[in-house]
Amino acid sequence: MTFGPNATFKDILEPAIKIALERDHDMARAWFREYVRLLSTRMSRAEAEETALSNLGYFAGYYDQEVIDAVHEVFGAVHPLLGHQDRFGRTPPPPTMEEAFAAGVRWGEKMINNPEEAEDGR
Repeated sequence: MTFGPNATFKDILEPAIKIALERDHDMARAWFREYVRLLSTRMSRAEAEETALSNLGYFAGYYDQEVIDAVHEVFGAVHPLLGHQDRFGRTPPPPTMEEAFAAGVRWGEKMINNPEEAEDGR
């Protein structure tokens, strides 16, 4: 699995959704290695691994609960601001729109005032 030089986030992250839904752990490892390799051209390996999981967790948040759970199970990725979202009450419920917006505002303020503190997303 390789990503072309003009690959978009969708081009990169959408295959991971399919891999997660298929519960294909071997392909998940291959996808993750390749994405980390791509990101490592611009940052350290540790930062690339964290960014890959953060991006995937964020992207999965646009899908339904089945996808969110599959991505969390297969990759260990969660939404960088909201954590693992569970729309069925098994864990804290997902935030309301107002709560999600407020979380984004808080994160943005941290990025402006203290970027190191904002790195973990919460």
